[in-house]
Amino acid sequence: MVKTILLIALIYIGSASLASSDTAEKRLCRGARGDFDQVKIAKELVGICQIGSSTIGAMDLVDLGGPYKGSATSLEAYGQGLRACSSGSGKVIKVKSVAEKKDFSLCLYHDGSLMDVKTISTGKQAGQNRSLNTIIGI
Repeated sequence: MVKTILLIALIYIGSASLASSDTAEKRLCRGARGDFDQVKIAKELVGICQIGSSTIGAMDLVDLGGPYKGSATSLEAYGQGLRACSSGSGKVIKVKSVAEKKDFSLCLYHDGSLMDVKTISTGKQAGQNRSLNTIIGI
């Protein structure tokens, strides 16, 4: 159900005016009832989405509604119950968000997908990750 809503949102976003300052990442994050921000990784701004107590890469939400559903390594590792960043071939990076100036320890995977270390270490069974689980269909 949630994946269907995200897919409909993605289609709507595709038909929206290109002149808008909103990006697909921002709209999908808000559609997932999340808060959008950005972090700087290797001199590039990368979108993150805070959904409840969990933080994931905003582009990972795009993967949920696209032709390669669930292909983000961060979501695959989380869904498989891996509870360490290195278990999913990721590496821990420390960054600060642009808007909120909040510190994050994120797991950066080889495909560029992201998830905060706290979400990974507590796992999909943790009550604090319930909102994320709902959005990604776990």
